[in-house]
Amino acid sequence: MKNIYCVEEWWLENGPVRDIFWSNIEEPWKLGRFSFVNEFDDEEKFKKHILNTIQRCGVLGKVWIKEEPDNYNISIKL
Repeated sequence: MKNIYCVEEWWLENGPVRDIFWSNIEEPWKLGRFSFVNEFDDEEKFKKHILNTIQRCGVLGKVWIKEEPDNYNISIKL
């Protein structure tokens, strides 16, 4: 088993914001954004990615670590 480091990020959409479909009173920062999850199998790359996201004022949804089999391939999930 190996550790997989996951980071959920929110990016702005290109084009007009459709606030009827995307806005949420409890979570207004989601307005006009979509989420995706980056997975890393290297802890140093994971830490560097988080710091780069924070420095460029990106929005992190959540960060977690999961255990997967040794033959698991990392990916980006939308």
